[in-house]
Amino acid sequence: MLFKINITTFNKINLTMTTTTYQNLIEKRKSCKECHGYGLCNDLNLGHLKGNLYQLETILNDHFSIDSLGLWNPADNLNPLTATVLIVGQDFSNVGYFTDNKVNCLFRLNEIEIGNETNRNLLKYIDLTSINRNEFFFTNAVLCIKGGKMSDPVKRQWLINCSNNFLKPLILEHLRNLKIIITLGKVALDSINEIKIDLKKTKDDDLKDKFSSIPGKNYIINIGDKQFTLYPMFHPGRLGNSNAKRVKKDPIELWKAISTLEHKS
Repeated sequence: MLFKINITTFNKINLTMTTTTYQNLIEKRKSCKECHGYGLCNDLNLGHLKGNLYQLETILNDHFSIDSLGLWNPADNLNPLTATVLIVGQDFSNVGYFTDNKVNCLFRLNEIEIGNETNRNLLKYIDLTSINRNEFFFTNAVLCIKGGKMSDPVKRQWLINCSNNFLKPLILEHLRNLKIIITLGKVALDSINEIKIDLKKTKDDDLKDKFSSIPGKNYIINIGDKQFTLYPMFHPGRLGNSNAKRVKKDPIELWKAISTLEHKS
């Protein structure tokens, strides 16, 4: 069953949790155009694509008035700034996906996201960690939207800009209780590689080795003056699960291992 939410109630709950400095980061995100010359679109500028500017802006203004930096929220989760676990996905979507689904979901902003296969898989995996869902904060490595196909590659300049402008301050300044970072797929891991300053390996492989060799290992990383445990994972979509099986790694067992390791720490 798809999760339904009353936007007015949702906004009131989240506004009480939003600090002024975090709201400033959200405002910076809303106005960011650093990647427009590299083929990305800020979703707040997409209304003209279907002649529905007022409706789309209404949706987005509602969305960005809540406690959220980006558009991705795959659970009945408030993305609390008190979260101890950060999940970093890849890029959010392309223009076609965004306009087809979001414009048609006025006042039901999260239903499409919660109902898709990737997010269903992710929620199933999260539950295997034995960590309560309200301990998770979700964000994307790239917050703006691609103008081409969903399968078009992510450009490094997008990661450089988004990681330094938004992901790094989110981690260092706003998620004060953060201990664990989980990345979904290579793009998300690359975004962390852009901002980490030191690495103490707990396994033999480096984070920049062939990606398929990395999931299943945990790393101690430093970002700024803080230290975190990093769990790189395969993307929970169909292709990511297929890639995991191809190298004989079971996503279910990989996510279960997070619970085991955290209980030991």
